[in-house]
Amino acid sequence: MVAKAPGKRYHYDIKAPDQWNIVVADGITEWTFQPWRNEYTRRAIPELTAKANGLDDVIRAFVARSAQNYVEDLAQEGIQTAEFLPDETITLAGRHIPCYVIRATYRNPEDVPATKYPAKVTFWIEKDRRVVPRLGARPEIEV
Repeated sequence: MVAKAPGKRYHYDIKAPDQWNIVVADGITEWTFQPWRNEYTRRAIPELTAKANGLDDVIRAFVARSAQNYVEDLAQEGIQTAEFLPDETITLAGRHIPCYVIRATYRNPEDVPATKYPAKVTFWIEKDRRVVPRLGARPEIEV
């Protein structure tokens, strides 16, 4: 999960097979939590660049680069159509979260031949905070 708001507020939650890192900033303080180690650190928000400022900043810099690449990839592909699906309540970490659900159909990149079944991604958008707690592909094929 990657979320960013004005005023140096952000939340990165990156889970990989060998580690799990959560970085949260409230505009003044940044917390980095590593559940797989049961450790956390707290510090003043560092200069926000995609380049690491030191050993302790490697996780945030990696996530910032990954988030930027993700956003650029989405911008290049472009959404062809989008539709609202029925609202859903999802459960994350034991919390019930009411969400709007939107299914987007992506336009094929220019260098990829057109397919009969273009890529579709479903976004669950939290109603209260307007963040995307879940993003995924639904296995629906229109025949």
